[in-house]
This record gives sequence, C-alpha cells and structure tokens, in this order.
Amino acid sequence: MEVIDNYLPEDVFNTFQQQILSKDFTWSYRDYIVDDYNIFQFIHGFAGNAPDLHIIKPLIYKIRPRGVIRCKVNLRPKSHQHQQSPYHLDQSKNTNHKIAIYYINTNNGYTIFEHNKQQVQSIANRILFFDGHLRHAGVSTTDTKRRVVLNLNYY
Repeated sequence: MEVIDNYLPEDVFNTFQQQILSKDFTWSYRDYIVDDYNIFQFIHGFAGNAPDLHIIKPLIYKIRPRGVIRCKVNLRPKSHQHQQSPYHLDQSKNTNHKIAIYYINTNNGYTIFEHNKQQVQSIANRILFFDGHLRHAGVSTTDTKRRVVLNLNYY
C-alpha cells in the first residue's frame, strides 16, 4: 500500500477538481454500495470512448497503467454519522490487479482496510495505491456536503 499527497501538480489538480465538482458534471444514482441497500451513492463511469475522458487523462498518464479494467468516480453525500460500506473486492473474479483511489475533495471520510483496520483519510489530491486482493471499504463524510473519490482498477 502506498499513499502519495499532492499527486498532480496544483494547476492540473485544480482543473481536474473543478470539472468533477462542477454543477454540470453528470452523475447516475445507485441505491446501493456493493451489496448494502441501506447506503446509496452517485457514480460517473468513464469508458474508452466517453466524451469526457479528457478529464481523467492527466491522472491516467501519470499512473501509466498497462490496461484499465474500470474507472469511475463515486460521490457519497454527507451523513449524520459515518457510514461504512461493506468490505469488498472491486473485482471478485480477478484480484491480480492494482487499485488507485484518488481523493478529489478533503473531508473526514476515509478508506479502511479489513485486514489491519488501517484508515486513509480523504485529502484532496491524495492518491492511494494497493493490491486488488485487499478487502476495503469507503466511509462517508460528516463534515462536508459530499465525499468524492475516483476509483481506478488497472494492470
């Protein structure tokens, strides 16, 4: 596991953040996270020919994956108490990949790992790299309107 702060140059990050947090950015509602139907979120997926793929190119270019399995942005609204999603694997059929979680805004939510209960705080422009076989969970924010992270599964 590796955590790197100030991952993108400040000007590149500011543009990236402004685009994703823009009122014009489109989100799709999901009434579940993993298999928990008591917690909902909004997502935005990036596909190979998506018209907004340019938004994430600086991040992808810096990571330099051999191949992208999935890339999406998750938005969880503020909750009164921290709500943890279920521990999960992003790709249950194949765990021989890497995961990058890129934090788009600073808030008191975090990512937590099942095996050691280590927490990684949501700090804007921070990235977390870890192996796909590690079960993890996201935890909502209670101090800002939303917790927004980009989730990249790659080789």
